[in-house]
Amino acid sequence: GKSARVVATTHRDLEALAERGAFDAGLAAELSTEVREVPPLRQRPDDIVPLALLFAEEAGEGARARFSPGALARLRSYPWPGNVLELRNAMERAVVLASGSEILAEHLPGEGMTDGADGRLREHVDSVERDAIVRALAEANHNQTHAAKKLGLSRRALIYKMEKYGLKPPPGTARKRR
Repeated sequence: GKSARVVATTHRDLEALAERGAFDAGLAAELSTEVREVPPLRQRPDDIVPLALLFAEEAGEGARARFSPGALARLRSYPWPGNVLELRNAMERAVVLASGSEILAEHLPGEGMTDGADGRLREHVDSVERDAIVRALAEANHNQTHAAKKLGLSRRALIYKMEKYGLKPPPGTARKRR
């Protein structure tokens, strides 16, 4: 017979959760057979550029990704609080923004999040939220109810956020009023 391998990632202590009854003990035991500690991306700076290149090429459907020197500097200096998932999302967004050209520093998150960090963090959170909404709408074939459910939002909250980010439904998908 065929066997399957399950890879699960978490930053939580599953054994401690299982002891408190907050996680299934059997599943925790099953998952703990081969545990590997992986340090956060900011502690693995040598992995950032190769991963960024891989994700950019995946997002560009195999097209060779090119980074400006400023983009490379920003990739290396940004702390990547969202780890590999944030890097993947940032590369998908950068490929779209670069539209076939070289990826520039301004296509990436960052810009020294020290001065004016609150505003930049808000801007970054907004861009991540906007990207999640765009992706959920695309996956739900622009059905707002399904996209909202996928995002854990009410349909009304989704519509509010769509208006906030200037995301109008494509022509022809809106119901015609008589």
